[in-house]
Amino acid sequence: TSVILRGMGYSTERTFLLSAPPSITAIPYSWLMAWYSDKTHTRAPAVILSGLICLCGLMMTAYCTSNDARYAGIFLGLAECNSNLTTVIAWQANNVRGQSTRAVASALQIAFGAIGGIYASTTFKQNEAPEYPTGLWAAAATQIFLIVASSGMWGYYFFSNRKADRLHAPVEGLTSFRYTW
Repeated sequence: TSVILRGMGYSTERTFLLSAPPSITAIPYSWLMAWYSDKTHTRAPAVILSGLICLCGLMMTAYCTSNDARYAGIFLGLAECNSNLTTVIAWQANNVRGQSTRAVASALQIAFGAIGGIYASTTFKQNEAPEYPTGLWAAAATQIFLIVASSGMWGYYFFSNRKADRLHAPVEGLTSFRYTW
C-alpha cells in the first residue's frame, strides 16, 4: 500500500496517513465475510466474491489515472485480500480431519502464505514506479489462481458430498463428515 501511495506522489508523512484507512476498513469487511461464511456454512462463495472484488480493485489501482480512483482500488483490494486470509484458513481447517493432519496442513498454509511477502518484494519493482504493472499483475495473477482453484474445490467438495449422501458413504473415513464448500 505504502509503495503505491508513495508512487502517487504523496510525501512520506502523507503516505503513512493514507495507508491506515484502507487497513482499518478491511477489519469490518473481514468480520462481515467471516460472519457470512459461518452463517451459510460455506467458504467458496465468500472467497470467490472477495477474489473478484480484489481483482477489480487491483485493476483500478493499475489503470485509473486519478489518484482518488486508484486509492479507492487500494481500499477494495486490501479489504478483499485480508478477508480471504481468514476465510481460506477456516476453509482448510473445516476440510481436514484429524488434529495432527490439520496442524501440518495449517502450518504449510501459513508458510506458503508467508511467501507472499517475498513475492511482493520481488514483483513491485522500484524502477516501475508509480504504476508498478508487474507487481499489480502479479497480485492479479494470485487472485485469478485463487478464483479458479476455489471454483474447482467448490465443485469437488460439492459433488463429493452429494455422492457420499447418495451412497451413504464415509468422507475422510467418517460417515457423518461432509466437506465445507
